[in-house]
Amino acid sequence: MYRRLRRLVFEERYGSGNREALKTLVDSGLVAGILAYQDNEAVACCSVAPMEDFPNLDRSPLLKRLDDAPAWSLTCFFIAGERRGAYMFSPLVEAALDYAKRRGASVVDAYPSLNIKRGSSDSDRCMGVHSAFLRLGFNEVARRRDERAIMRSYLTDYR
Repeated sequence: MYRRLRRLVFEERYGSGNREALKTLVDSGLVAGILAYQDNEAVACCSVAPMEDFPNLDRSPLLKRLDDAPAWSLTCFFIAGERRGAYMFSPLVEAALDYAKRRGASVVDAYPSLNIKRGSSDSDRCMGVHSAFLRLGFNEVARRRDERAIMRSYLTDYR
């Protein structure tokens, strides 16, 4: 919910309040993102939606909208600790791109960290890693600071 809410609201609802807000969002029928399952257990997820669904991004000097393109945003990755390194990131991103394309998206932006090192915190990793997006065919389109890039996939070029 961090990217979907104003920071103050997120902080006021921290923990159970944000979990309840996400449950309400899902119960409303809105798809909040992509889940990956292994052996009938949800082990990874990411959030993908039109940029308008992530007002926190557009208020960020670092991550705000680049142009007038009707971009979707790919944010908030989570892969269960014991599944990290199990090649789950790429299929998760590919499923998110497929979902966005089926919903009419033509552009998807991602906001990966550039300086991820072994032992980096989860908050450093939660937006993905630059090199992984390059391997998936994203192009770096902006870098407003050294630590984070804005990368873009043009879905007209995607499968």
